[in-house]
Amino acid sequence: MLWSPAGLCESDLFSGIRIIMRVEDLEKLVAQGESEKVEFKKSTGQCTEAAKAVCAMLNGHGGVVVFGVSDRAEIVGQQVSAKTLEDIACELRNIEPAVMPEIETVTVGDNKTAIILGHAFSLLRHGEGFLFDRVPIAGRVVPGKMVREDYPLYPPLATREAIANAICHRDYTIHGGAVALAMYDDRLEVINPGILHFGITPEKLSHPHDSQPWNPIIASVFYRAGIIERWGAGTMDMIGWCRKNGNPGRCARNLS
Repeated sequence: MLWSPAGLCESDLFSGIRIIMRVEDLEKLVAQGESEKVEFKKSTGQCTEAAKAVCAMLNGHGGVVVFGVSDRAEIVGQQVSAKTLEDIACELRNIEPAVMPEIETVTVGDNKTAIILGHAFSLLRHGEGFLFDRVPIAGRVVPGKMVREDYPLYPPLATREAIANAICHRDYTIHGGAVALAMYDDRLEVINPGILHFGITPEKLSHPHDSQPWNPIIASVFYRAGIIERWGAGTMDMIGWCRKNGNPGRCARNLS
């Protein structure tokens, strides 16, 4: 059976990416209770009902579905295997137009795991909001101007591109992996689980190279939404924006 959301557009597509999802984040989400944007399922035995909930959210304003939380808002978790995640992905494939069956997991103790399905575009905004609240901003008042000029430590265009790039290239086959943002006194890191594919190296990213996103559907949706402006130019644009802003031009490195 196929469930088809009415009026679904690219910006409604689901993705299991979470910029920062820890147990503390899950507890805050659960504490808000269920709503038209949040629904709890005790286990993946309710996978069919969860897929219908996703479909309903796509008809509205998006949202999240969490497996491993009881109707009483108790985080109970469940045993999760690769087959568990594949069963969820298969159920989501019954929705037309297609949604992204990427899934994130959060360990909640006693070898139990909660599973979260989230909204890719809201998660991108969440990452931008995280940086907006934390990146230092220098400002100055210019004579003759009514509005103060602000200069963030890191250029917003570069940080937005970095987050979007990580979402498009994340390896979702890594169990429990997630895109992470880490801010230090001397640098900002956008950390993506997995390895570089298609023969790409960190050195090649600073020169013209073919665009080969690991997740072409997500990349295509972001491109049509205007989040990605040019194929294969994101890393070079980031380097240019950073240099113009006075930041080091280093773009990527492998973490072991």
